[in-house]
Amino acid sequence: MTTKKNSMPTMFSGGSRVLVDNLLHPKDLKTAGLIMAFLCLACGLVFTLLYKYFYMIPLVIFALLLLWLYSFKPVRLSYRGGGEILQTLGTALVLPLLGFYAQSGILASFPWEILLAVVPTSFACAVATAVPDAPADAEYNKNTVPVAIGLNRAKALIIVLNVISIILYYLLTEPFKNSLLSVLFFALPPLSVILSLVFIKAKPGTPSVTVFGLSAILTTISVIGGMAFNFLGF
Repeated sequence: MTTKKNSMPTMFSGGSRVLVDNLLHPKDLKTAGLIMAFLCLACGLVFTLLYKYFYMIPLVIFALLLLWLYSFKPVRLSYRGGGEILQTLGTALVLPLLGFYAQSGILASFPWEILLAVVPTSFACAVATAVPDAPADAEYNKNTVPVAIGLNRAKALIIVLNVISIILYYLLTEPFKNSLLSVLFFALPPLSVILSLVFIKAKPGTPSVTVFGLSAILTTISVIGGMAFNFLGF
């Protein structure tokens, strides 16, 4: 497996290491996964029976389907290519829909326009977490975006996607409301991109690549947080 050969994991890449470091047996991990899948379905059933949220179970099943497509045979798109797309679908679409639906019960009122700003940066975040693993992934033919297009192009893509998200974020929201939190959300994304640019030459295995990854993640979190603050009143 790629993770066994990966000697340069970071806090957000390289996998959980629980199998590599013999912290868990594969059978234990499989059992835990099945239990969590069951609990997710059980939560969906509770919302359906108690609150008549009839779209909850299909959304949960779709989320679990993305997980299966990402990690398990025969598809395993995380290895074949397309894993970042599945990550984006999960974090930028399914999870926001699940959270919104669980709290409101009305999917029709979901502010769909926020996806315009959230999707590009979510994809950038998925690519960024694959950057540190690129050498090991390439050795085992794991077809991530950094492996497919090269590290330099991947890092440039991350910057471009985040800039697109920031522009759309500013266009879709009311800038700098009379709130310190609003100012923070509007200031963080460009500052995070600037930090990414400072460390754009970072190579896997160096501390600076962790900073590059964290800055990309911070961009995504701040854009999503800002959209939620402006559209949902958080």
